[in-house]
Amino acid sequence: MTPLLLATATLVPAVIVDVREQRIPNTLCLAGFLSAIALHCVLAGWGGFIVAFAAGLLALVITFPLFVLGWIGAGDVKLIAVAGATSGNLLSALAVLAAIAISGGIMVMLFFLVRRGTRFFARRFGASVSSLAHNQPYTDIEANNQNIKTEALPYAIAIATGSLFVLAAKAISAN
Repeated sequence: MTPLLLATATLVPAVIVDVREQRIPNTLCLAGFLSAIALHCVLAGWGGFIVAFAAGLLALVITFPLFVLGWIGAGDVKLIAVAGATSGNLLSALAVLAAIAISGGIMVMLFFLVRRGTRFFARRFGASVSSLAHNQPYTDIEANNQNIKTEALPYAIAIATGSLFVLAAKAISAN
């Protein structure tokens, strides 16, 4: 089994459950993490085990503050740790994190375009750029005044997209 196949076997079910139930099962994350470090132990010995474990831990440590801030869920953090461990080394784990962040940004923009329309997106985008240009914090006056409910996004989609992209590129470059 290759890291790409293992990631696919873990991430696709996580996406399905996250989309349907807005949660990622702990058992899936634990099985994925243990399988990833076991796979790298088989592929590269104890060194592979240690590096895969460290890559997963690095991903966990980097994304845990996002959970504390309420930006992503605990299941997302654990699934990102699985992706980091599956990547097999620290540099690949950082590439996975970057690809997940890019995928997540694209997903959020598409969500706003589809759900709220282009006018809403353009207004928010313009206000954000303006606040950055004037070095002022962005406040959503409309949301504060109307008490708009925030919507949860199934971030497992971004995690799977970014992770599988990096692992596929890694597999292609190895051949």
